[in-house]
Amino acid sequence: MFFDFFGYFSIPFLAAALGRETDLFATNFSSIRTAEHRQGEFLLWSLSLLIYLFLCIIPFCLRVQKQSCQAPSKDLFGKKRPFPVFFCFLFPALLLLTAIFTPYLPREEPFWSRIHVYTCVWSSVSFFILLILSVLPMYFSSFSVREGRILLCLLILCGTFCAAPYLITGIVNSAMEIFYTIICCICANRIRLFFSRTIIREAHTAKRRV
Repeated sequence: MFFDFFGYFSIPFLAAALGRETDLFATNFSSIRTAEHRQGEFLLWSLSLLIYLFLCIIPFCLRVQKQSCQAPSKDLFGKKRPFPVFFCFLFPALLLLTAIFTPYLPREEPFWSRIHVYTCVWSSVSFFILLILSVLPMYFSSFSVREGRILLCLLILCGTFCAAPYLITGIVNSAMEIFYTIICCICANRIRLFFSRTIIREAHTAKRRV
């Protein structure tokens, strides 16, 4: 219930509220946050999304971590070690945190504004790739292929909707950010459910064997 409420209602509502009273196709959250009375809303939305994605992606990371421990890779010295899967989340998370706490004031702070834009774009791309990689096991699973196909189609639709205008205009708009938030929350919650069920199912199987 907690994840459903925040993923399907609370966080999308925060994203939609952030874009209120603005032209959704001519402005973006970075420009909206320049107003002092909107900075708190931007901070609440971005941190809520980051924490929610982290909590949802934990079961997937645990699953991959377990598999990597069973067949660990080798480092430069030939020693076996598990793949640091949580780094896959840490990298886009650090990019997003950098975007949150850097100003977007192109005239006053051109350098930090460029850093803000780059980290915003690449954190979004990194999270999107992570979600794609998380959905693929569902797509190839024998008991959730239908749901995996639906989520994969949603992510492809989201990527197309966001990439096409950006490649044409070179500008990120609020409509893209709202749609991206909604799709990410939906997919993340379903990924959490899938891998949580998988972990529970494997635990029950192991108990039966014992």
